[in-house]
Amino acid sequence: MSDLGSSSKDEDWTMIKDTTEESTSKKEENQDPAAASVEIPINKESEPSAPSHPDPKIQVALEAMTSMGFKNEGGWLTTLLEAKNGDIAKVLDILQPVKK
Repeated sequence: MSDLGSSSKDEDWTMIKDTTEESTSKKEENQDPAAASVEIPINKESEPSAPSHPDPKIQVALEAMTSMGFKNEGGWLTTLLEAKNGDIAKVLDILQPVKK
């Protein structure tokens, strides 16, 4: 029996094969191609950066309105939200007034 601390050149090494790649590829081969999920790569560089504002109330409103599909090109949406103190309902009323 050899000492664990020895540095003998005659030590035997056991090579263990990593089978994770093989098992993954075998699973993929056995799956129904129609049932396989499709991953769509997202290019973070092509996405516009989220607009930011120092006032948390306006920031939340700005994020909400951009998620609704409004664009903040030129900062018009930020300016409008600042004028209405972050009140989305008032901003929407300005954009589409209610006819009485």
